[in-house]
Amino acid sequence: MYRRIYKSQSGQVREINDLLQALLVGELLNTSSKLWFVSAWISNIQIVDNRAGEFSHLNRNMPARQIFLAEMIGYLLENGAQIIIATNQHDHNDSFMQSMHSLKQSMPDAKLSLLRRKTLHRKGILGKNFFLSGSMNLTYNGIFVTDEDIILENDPEKVSEGHIAFSSEYED
Repeated sequence: MYRRIYKSQSGQVREINDLLQALLVGELLNTSSKLWFVSAWISNIQIVDNRAGEFSHLNRNMPARQIFLAEMIGYLLENGAQIIIATNQHDHNDSFMQSMHSLKQSMPDAKLSLLRRKTLHRKGILGKNFFLSGSMNLTYNGIFVTDEDIILENDPEKVSEGHIAFSSEYED
C-alpha cells in the first residue's frame, strides 16, 4: 500500500493525527524489533487520544488521557523495541531529547539510541511493516499547522529501502 497525504491548514489535520495514532497503537499490538523516529524538529506532542481508555488494555500503565510521544516511546521500549531517535542540534529539540535521556536512565535495560546531527533535516517514522516519510516534523506545527506532504509505505521493498537508508545514516 502506498498512501500520499497532502495536508494544508484547511484539511487533513485529523487524518494525520489519526494516522500517527494508528501507527503507534499498532506498534503496541505488534512491536517492531527496531523503530526509528527521525525528525529535524521533535517535540513531546500528544500522539494518542486515550481519554476514553480504549487503549489502556495494551499497556497496564497507560492512563485514560492524552498520551504524549515520550510516554509512547516508553511503552514501546517496555515491549522490547529497539528505538532510535535522530534529530538535529537545534535548541528546540533539547527538551524532548532531555526527556529521552531521563527515560534511558530510568530504563537501563531498554534499547534506546539518541543521535543529534547539526545538519539533519530528514523526517520519517520507520517500523518493520511501514515507512512514514515526507516533510512533516514531529511537532505540533508539523501535525496541526503547516502544509505538509506525507507518504505512508507498507510495501516490503520500500520499507526495506528505508531500513537500509536509516541504518547506514544513523546507526552506531
